[in-house]
Amino acid sequence: MDITKKQILKTAFLPGILPRAASLFGSGFGYLAYLIAVVYNTVRILPNNHEYLKSENIGTYSVRQSIAAAANHLEISWKNIDQIIMFFCVIAAIIIMVLQFILFIAYALFPVANAQTMPATIEGFFVTPNPERDIAYRLLDLVFGIPDFFGSQEATNTPFHQALHGLLEFYSIGIFIVGAMILIYLVIAVVAETAQSGIPFGQRFNKSWAVPRTILFFGLIIPISYGMNAGQYITLGAAKLGSGLASTGWVLFNETINDASETLLGQTDEIVAQPEATDLSHLPGFMMVTKACQIAYNSAFNEDEFDPNTWDNVPGNELGVEAWAIVQTNAADTGAGDYVAVPFIGSTFQDLTATSGGTDIQVVFGVQDEENFRTFNASVAPICGQLNFKVTDVSEPGSAVIHTGYYTLIQDMWDGMMQIEEFAQNYVDINMPNNDIDYADTPTQEYITDWSNFLVEYMEGPDGNGGLIRRAVEQQIANGDWTMPQSLRDYGWAGAGIWYNKIAQQNGALVTAIQHVPMQYLYPQVMERIADDRGESDRTPNIMDRFTPRFSAGAVEMNQELPIEENISVALNQVYRFWNNPDSFTERQLERTDNVIVDVINVVLGSEGLFEICKNTDIHPLAQLSMLGKGMLDRSIQSFAASGVLALGSILPTQFAATFSAASSFFSIFAGVGLLIGFVLFYVLPFLPFLYFFFAVGNWIKGIFEAVVAMPLWALAHLRIDGEGIPGDAAIGGYFLIFEVFIRPILIIFGLLAAVTIFAGMVRVLNEIFYVVISNLSGHDPRANDLCFQNPNIPAEVSEFQRAELNDAFRGPVDQFFFTILYTIIVYMIGTSCFKLIDLIPNQILRWINAEVPAFNDQNGDAAEGLMKYVTIGGSQFGSQIGGSISEIGGGIRQSVQQFMQPR
Repeated sequence: MDITKKQILKTAFLPGILPRAASLFGSGFGYLAYLIAVVYNTVRILPNNHEYLKSENIGTYSVRQSIAAAANHLEISWKNIDQIIMFFCVIAAIIIMVLQFILFIAYALFPVANAQTMPATIEGFFVTPNPERDIAYRLLDLVFGIPDFFGSQEATNTPFHQALHGLLEFYSIGIFIVGAMILIYLVIAVVAETAQSGIPFGQRFNKSWAVPRTILFFGLIIPISYGMNAGQYITLGAAKLGSGLASTGWVLFNETINDASETLLGQTDEIVAQPEATDLSHLPGFMMVTKACQIAYNSAFNEDEFDPNTWDNVPGNELGVEAWAIVQTNAADTGAGDYVAVPFIGSTFQDLTATSGGTDIQVVFGVQDEENFRTFNASVAPICGQLNFKVTDVSEPGSAVIHTGYYTLIQDMWDGMMQIEEFAQNYVDINMPNNDIDYADTPTQEYITDWSNFLVEYMEGPDGNGGLIRRAVEQQIANGDWTMPQSLRDYGWAGAGIWYNKIAQQNGALVTAIQHVPMQYLYPQVMERIADDRGESDRTPNIMDRFTPRFSAGAVEMNQELPIEENISVALNQVYRFWNNPDSFTERQLERTDNVIVDVINVVLGSEGLFEICKNTDIHPLAQLSMLGKGMLDRSIQSFAASGVLALGSILPTQFAATFSAASSFFSIFAGVGLLIGFVLFYVLPFLPFLYFFFAVGNWIKGIFEAVVAMPLWALAHLRIDGEGIPGDAAIGGYFLIFEVFIRPILIIFGLLAAVTIFAGMVRVLNEIFYVVISNLSGHDPRANDLCFQNPNIPAEVSEFQRAELNDAFRGPVDQFFFTILYTIIVYMIGTSCFKLIDLIPNQILRWINAEVPAFNDQNGDAAEGLMKYVTIGGSQFGSQIGGSISEIGGGIRQSVQQFMQPR
């Protein structure tokens, strides 16, 4: 042989890529060309005796030559339309194959930006990142307990698991005995059929598949370890691979969303709703009372009007009334702690919450003296009153903005905002002794109107210091944690349903913070003593005379501990009466209608948000419904409290007791309705995705358990001597069910995503067409503009006056109220129907591969429907029982008082 050194070196060191590539492409893909010729022969383009169809010619002609030969034989006419279609389909398939090859090379050389999030290997598609905390793996270990198979943190091979493994082993051996009997029968049948027909093994015996099936039966049914046979391990392995595939896909989905600055529900500015403002009209009056109290007492301190010998609880003139912020240190961690007082002016809400861990704050207007006032929190006596801050979830940025705004507002009021200190000084000057002032300016009705406008601006206005709610929503959108945290990623795909509750959590935190406005806890001590005396002596109380320092029945002076306090009490009462005069009441910051019944319902139920829910088309519907439900829930609880207070009116004389009892029943009835609706909207509706999802996970686990029990029977189904293929006609369903165990987890994820997106899309379209539905009921005027009840395409030239007239003529307030309730019910029904996709998609999708074998999960009922039925029945009974209990308490108090007042 004539071998050169060059050939030796090339063989030893070069892989021969170029020669092999030249051989591949230069050969013209011989077998592919032959396959194309066979396809064209099938549709009668190439004749049967064509040379390209002979096996000995494979490799001697190319793909191009096969297509050219077919083109030469193709006759263009309508009768050959099938040949024409097939001819061009083959060409299109070749073009697509070439393009795919080019794209594959481009993908390998120039990966796209998000390619790094895709698994780099086949194994990476099925790996669970954190099996220790993965919910699916934990459930599988809790149920089956195979050591080191799933690797979760749950205990495996416990005594229960050992007993289960032993039972499964016993079951497999029992089925194996049955299989052995069947096998003996089949041997006898084959021998008999051979003798009868004269054909070896008989006519039914499939020589290709009968023996492999028998071997497969033995391989599947014999226990291997921990009582499990191979078929059962195949099932658990399919579940493990399917769970890993779903977890990998779920993490990939969230990483892609996070990179796009979005959430599972869309843009973050679409999933925080604008809450309704809460009434703050009680604050200016109370703050003016406390400021007048401070001025009066400090003036008395400075003039040595107080003698410690006559009133032990008043210090010497070296101390004075100031505002103190009191918190309990470390109360959030231990439930108790020392009270700490810091000057109210100069402190910040952030510093106080850092000290207290986010617990409530007391603002006390009084004197701090550790020697005389040890019985008070932080030794601060509330001589001039106390204001309480109910602090909620400050970890949410929007909630923190609301609380900070309230705290700053009270500080500004105490510091003299809008002439509070000036008018308080004037009231004191008028009523204090040794004062030569005959007249001083006092506030007017216009002053309260200015305050009302300021509070509206402060809460909702877009400019200046206003827009507290708007700024809170912006902060919640910008800084709220909408991403999937690592702890949730560790849960794997089975924890996907948990994320959806964030929308209720963050919107609920906003609503709760807005409703927990600072509330007066104590009026000045002199006023509280007057109120106590009146409660004991005056049988016809009047809210205007609550703090008046005289009996309404005569000119008897109220008993004060110091002479100077009579003048102080008169001054404070004048401030109180001004702010609580019925002619000076500020209107609540609610949407008013022209119907008193609707207004009362709004006040009692907090349902004013109904009028806004279908106007904010850019907000995710679940955010709106959750916020509305939270408002109605909190307001209903307040209504139950009001019902209880009114029930106490039963102790009044008979002519008043009936009125108070009727009012208590009224509040109880509406509060029960609001409690039920609020509970459904705030708790149940956001809970439905998790409910459906978690039950879908549970159904998957139940399906796996079914498959594990069915594996010996599936192995038994392979003992057939007839039929084609390894599965045969009897065992083919088992293969589909194993595939269903594998594919169901990622299908559940798709069901969740489908439910979320379809729900949002349907409600957004409903927002745009709802006015058409309303119009069909009684007509509509195209010039009117109410997005819930009128055509939004209103001409710009229509004046506001005309708009109001048209709206009033088209829909009255009662119509709007009940149609909006109907709208809310429709949205709720859309949500429940969409969330069922979490179950429906996995249950039905296998029909696309003609797998008609019903899975175990297909037979389960709708868990959410049962929940809603029990919630509705239980909620209505619970509300009625609360109302009845309140009435019984009132009646019992009345009887007790009557018995006590009877002469003995």
